[in-house]
Amino acid sequence: MMQGEREENLQEIQEEKKDVFSQIMFGDRKPARNNLRLTTSPEQEKTDSDYSIILEQLFDIYSSIQELKPIVDELSPVVQFIKKKFKS
Repeated sequence: MMQGEREENLQEIQEEKKDVFSQIMFGDRKPARNNLRLTTSPEQEKTDSDYSIILEQLFDIYSSIQELKPIVDELSPVVQFIKKKFKS
């Protein structure tokens, strides 16, 4: 019986650690908020899909910028050299 209690306590401690980690990483989850939106109108579904499209586009832009960053870093000295030549 003591072993069973230890295992239960260990599981509770591990769940609490997971909850602390989840809370730090993802913030507080508020399930009551989801219950408020039981019915969705076509207008709401349209705005939800619009947000998902916007987020996809932002992700694409971000990934493109990350791909272009090394190229910009390589061209930066050339641009600086040209700027110095035109200033002089």
